This record gives sequence, structure tokens and C-alpha cells, in this order.
Amino acid sequence: MCDEKDSREGASVLVVGGGVAGMTAALAVADAGVRVHLVEKQPELGGVVRRLHALFPSMESPAPLIGSLVERVTNNDRIVVHTRAEITEVKGAFPEFTVIITDSEGGRPPKELTEASIILATGLETIDPSMIPEFGYGRYREVITSLEFEDILADAERGGATLSRRTDGKPVKTLVFIQCVGSRVEKRGVPYCSAVCCMGAIKNSILVKERHPEIDVFVLYIDIRAQGKGCEELYKRARKAGVKFIRGQPSLVVRRSGSDRLLVCGENTLLRELYEIPADMVVLSVGLTQSRRNEDLLRMLGVPLTGERLAKGIGPHRDPFVSPVPGVFLAGTMESPKDVRDTITQAEAAALASLRAARSRERIL
Repeated sequence: MCDEKDSREGASVLVVGGGVAGMTAALAVADAGVRVHLVEKQPELGGVVRRLHALFPSMESPAPLIGSLVERVTNNDRIVVHTRAEITEVKGAFPEFTVIITDSEGGRPPKELTEASIILATGLETIDPSMIPEFGYGRYREVITSLEFEDILADAERGGATLSRRTDGKPVKTLVFIQCVGSRVEKRGVPYCSAVCCMGAIKNSILVKERHPEIDVFVLYIDIRAQGKGCEELYKRARKAGVKFIRGQPSLVVRRSGSDRLLVCGENTLLRELYEIPADMVVLSVGLTQSRRNEDLLRMLGVPLTGERLAKGIGPHRDPFVSPVPGVFLAGTMESPKDVRDTITQAEAAALASLRAARSRERIL
């Protein structure tokens, strides 16, 4: 834990998760003059957004956003950062939680913190696409997840090279995105829309077409959900750049005997025609689901889950970031799937709610 300041020096707010939501919430609380303990299981702050190659709809690199947040958090005297740390026990209740954090790598003794309120910002995890074996993940090296594709884009840009196949290094001539992998299904995934998959694929298809116009790019979708400011414009930009959108998820991704390419097979449900697309790389736009680690933490705090296994807020419209447990708040995708812009907005709202609740009990003044 990177800062060994006395944890009992006055009441404080605990923020669990060091991604965009957690850092934003921590800064909002600290800027109000309140001490914060920020707990992150990874060795560094930044979360999943650190891994993205670009953000939608701005198409800008997330590096300046993450860099600014990390710098402000680490230089803020009111924020104590605990990296490689996990919550293993919570006792007491609002407005005095006793929280035990332990080293996630087992190298340091447990530490006890006393907190007035808790903001959960640990996010969701991506769905394991191997549960949908017909798409070939784990069987074909050319079938990858959307997050893995973000890494490939970053590597290609740093090396100044075109996209290449992982099997033999040959240039990618045809790239296929498959949408809603594990999302909007009753089995083998989650029943809800994961909010970021459509725009993530659209954003990445634009990056590919505008840098490598010779590559054929297909997006196979159920419905395109381009909601939010600037998103419909980005969708139109992708179509103008030559990205081909086909309505209808494929039924199978296979490699035929003697071929070095994959074959993506399905039905265009608009034209009621079957399609077969020879592909050099297939990107699965995987959805977001609750992690077992999150479930354990929510159970520890007494926060109920919805039927979709998402953390339950007190209402779907007003204050969804306020949990039914007094003093416990939800920020970012811990509450439900959302993009970076909505994550920042909700993290600040959760921070304000935590301060309001704590001050109502005169624990923090």
C-alpha cells in the first residue's frame, strides 16, 4: 500500500476501485475537504480505460484523461492510495464501518480502516466468450475479444504497421466484428444491453478504415444502439468510411480444410439472405457482467443484486447510485454498464451523495 499515513486520523470515505469512476469519486470527496482511502487491487491506477486505444465519441486517446486523474489523485494530500489491496472483511455500519484490507499478493499484513461511508467503483468484467463455442474463441487464434483488439490497435500504431494475423503475420484483408457476444441473451451471458459494445466496434472500425482503407470491415449486429451525444454521427462516419453493417449475428465461425482464413456464416435478417464472409480476424464485442469478486463484496456489505446480477440502487430513475444499505454508494459500471462520460457523471453524483449522507450524521464536518 503506497501510502502509510495514519488511517485513524479522523473520519474518511472509502472508495473501492481505482479506475475512472473510483478516481473521479475520490477527487470529488477530497476536493470537499474530506479524507479518502482509495483501494485498488491492481498495482497501478487506471482500470480498464487505461487499456483502451481511443474513446468514443471523441476518438481521442484516454491517456490524457487517465494521466490527469492519476496525477491529481497521487498528489492530493487528502487521498491515501492502497494499491494491490482487497477488501476482505467489513464490520459495523454507517456511519462507522470497520474495513479490513489485505495485500492481494500476500506480501503485507492486513490493515484496518475506519470509514464513514463507502463508494463501490470496482466495475464489471467482460463476459468469457468461450461459453459461446460456435464463435471459435480459444480454438482459432484469429478470433479475439474487443479488449484484445484494443491492445492490437495500440501495438500496430506504435510499430507503424498494418494489422496482421496472429497465426502467420500476414496482413489482415478482411476484419469482422460480431456484436452482442454474451449480451441480450437469456442463457450463456446476460439479458441486458452492455451499453458500450456497439459504439466500441464503430469506433474501432473507423480507426481501421481511416488508417487502412484497403481492409474490408464488417459489423454483424442485432441492433445498432448509437445513443448519446455524438454517437449517431460516429455511426454515419463509419458507414461513409466504407464499413459494411449487416443485420444478423452469425451462427458459426469455422475454418474450412485447406484454408488459412476463417469463414463467418450467418443470415442477413434484413435481406433474408445467407452470408459467408472469409475473414482474417474476427473481433467479438463481448458484454459486461458481474464478477464473483464483486458479488462477494456486495454480499459482505449487504447490498442486494437485481435479477440481472447487478447491484441494486434505491430507484431506477432517481439516485440509482445510492444503495439500499445506508452509507454505501455505487459509482460507474458497478451500478450498470455505461460509457466513460456517464461513468464520470455518476461517480461525482455518488461522491456528493456520500458526503451528504455522512454530514447528515455529523461524522464529517
